Amino acid sequence: MSLIRVGGLVEQGSLSRKEGGLNVSFSISDTAHAVPVNYRGILPDLFREGRGVVVQGRLDAHGVLQAEQVLAKHDEKYLPPEAQKAMTQAAASQQRPQ
Repeated sequence: MSLIRVGGLVEQGSLSRKEGGLNVSFSISDTAHAVPVNYRGILPDLFREGRGVVVQGRLDAHGVLQAEQVLAKHDEKYLPPEAQKAMTQAAASQQRPQ
């Protein structure tokens, strides 16, 4: 399995903590597609639902991203380049006539 990086927004209501809080699951979205994520570790202080993140890890056989690293955006104006690109592409594809 190849290491991949995915950027997007943490979907509202998707965050779930398990086993004492170190195992978490959540979904990230570019507003058109969502990717489920599992992570074991301490999330960045700025991690919140509705905020931008970049997640690095490997997709498992079920299509869940098993994250090795989670990076949160720094402030309200900053969005990771990967997340901004994905959201721009998703918005453009939704505006195209079908």
